[in-house]
Amino acid sequence: MCGVLLGVGLGPATHEGGHLVANWLLEFEPYLTRVQGGRIPFFAVTHSDSLPARHEFIVSSAGI
Repeated sequence: MCGVLLGVGLGPATHEGGHLVANWLLEFEPYLTRVQGGRIPFFAVTHSDSLPARHEFIVSSAGI
């Protein structure tokens, strides 16, 4: 049971962490937004809409 809870916590954190690292490496300012999926509240990393297409692709695909 503990392994399942650890996986549930580490999976999303690792995924969103990939987006954060890509944003920081490209020197953009990411921020967190709330996402509602059913009854479970969650967060997502968001960035400004003014990213060039190439940078948008890099940041979007960085979520492991």
